[in-house]
Amino acid sequence: MAASLSRAAILLVVVLAGCSSALNVQYNYNQTVDFTSFRTFDFFPLPSRAKTNPIVFERVKSGVTRELTRRGLQTASENPDILIAIHTDVTQKVDIANWGYISNPYDASWRRYGSGGVGTVEAYEYAEGTLILDFVRGGDKIAIWRGIVQGVLPKSMDPDTRNAIVDDAVEQVMENYPPPPEE
Repeated sequence: MAASLSRAAILLVVVLAGCSSALNVQYNYNQTVDFTSFRTFDFFPLPSRAKTNPIVFERVKSGVTRELTRRGLQTASENPDILIAIHTDVTQKVDIANWGYISNPYDASWRRYGSGGVGTVEAYEYAEGTLILDFVRGGDKIAIWRGIVQGVLPKSMDPDTRNAIVDDAVEQVMENYPPPPEE
């Protein structure tokens, strides 16, 4: 019973972590670029061999458009100042937890405290989603900004949940665009 309670507690922590909006956000940019000079943007098309779900691609595109429009930029299909590439990935991961103690004292491997034995080891499978936005200067195709956001995904997602996750990821990574001006 103690083992099942500890498994239930761990499962609850993993589920809550997956439902939280705690995302790992990173960004980097070319510090020689004047980001205030950009007025227009467009997107690279989704490559035919991309692993990105086309529905998710369009959702990210819509979110980035919304965020850039809020910042005063406009879409332009001809000669945009910025071209944006969208990359997504979902990776299946496994987390191993060794609790350092034996949860079942009646197990054949039970040893008294301090006399050895193998602790309880459990494996948890989860999916980690990654979104990468690459901003490239339109004229010379030089990379100027990259935003990356990663987070644990729920085990099952209906369309509303998926949309909320994508919107949250786009909002959080776009908080870093444009980067602060150099002093």
